[in-house]
Amino acid sequence: MSIKMDTVKHAAMIARIDVNEEEAMALRVKFDSIIDLVEEMNRLDLSDVPPTVTGVPEGARMRDDVLEGRDYTSDLLSNAPASKGLFFVCPRIVE
Repeated sequence: MSIKMDTVKHAAMIARIDVNEEEAMALRVKFDSIIDLVEEMNRLDLSDVPPTVTGVPEGARMRDDVLEGRDYTSDLLSNAPASKGLFFVCPRIVE
């Protein structure tokens, strides 16, 4: 399957990419190769492959949600021009 040049230019316009004719032709070739790859993948017989969420048989490994390290709050606030308690003080921008 070959992608039309109008489609390439439309995709570039949607992505807000300014392309000239030479760049559009290069993009067309890349889009064509992507479409060819997808078409090739669609021809694969996957009827005996069960649907999965992950390719890892035992699933995703989760770590404990444990606080590690030290509290950097005072270090961060020491760099602020102004602070109050545990918060940065900023000039009011909404009246």
